[in-house]
Amino acid sequence: MLLKPLLNGGPALATSLAGVLNCVLLFKVFSDRHGDIGWRDIRASMGRIIVASLGMGGIVWITLRFASFTHHGPLYRALLLAFVLGLASGSYFLLAWLMGCEELSDIYGIAARHKKPAPTNDVG
Repeated sequence: MLLKPLLNGGPALATSLAGVLNCVLLFKVFSDRHGDIGWRDIRASMGRIIVASLGMGGIVWITLRFASFTHHGPLYRALLLAFVLGLASGSYFLLAWLMGCEELSDIYGIAARHKKPAPTNDVG
């Protein structure tokens, strides 16, 4: 249905819409079976994530307005891409931290777990 009006974008949009519908239906089934899942907290968290994402997008957009990928060699473009990716990641995490996103503690916990040395099973 979306292939003719949107060409190659049609299947991508259809897949995205199917994923959103799947998520909504799964949330509905879960909440019917288990009761309230904390929608207030979920909305607050999503709001902070959206604001951090918009801030990151704005910072990257401004950066790319002053940078040019054209008329330069591949090394320059690769370094610029690496810089923009680092800037995007850093700005997102900084904004999320400033807004108090609780999900950052989950990421920190996962990273800290990977740094700990594995316990040894020396029996001896």
